[in-house]
Amino acid sequence: MTDTDKPRFTLRLVLSTIGPEVEVDDPSLVTDKLVNQAYSMVGTFLMDALDDLEPDITDERFRELFVELLYKLIYKEMTILHLLPFREEIAMQAIKEGKRYYGPPKRRKGDTN
Repeated sequence: MTDTDKPRFTLRLVLSTIGPEVEVDDPSLVTDKLVNQAYSMVGTFLMDALDDLEPDITDERFRELFVELLYKLIYKEMTILHLLPFREEIAMQAIKEGKRYYGPPKRRKGDTN
């Protein structure tokens, strides 16, 4: 592997409930093209959402809100990753006991969580 083919970063998630580490360092999983598309989509989404709320937003404020949105998305996904093993354990226990596992409540129309 040449220097230009190496990944620019390594993502390590430490999830103590399911194992020591999960490593993602395959550069083909998330390409620069995909990152640029996602970046553009999130930026466009945020700008559309802010048009009604803050029509005179500054570039600095937009960047702050952009980073805040990304952190909240990351936090939400990490929370889900953390809870999945527990939910699976509860479901398996219910199956062993012959009960039906109902899982988390379904989302209601208009619910943003």
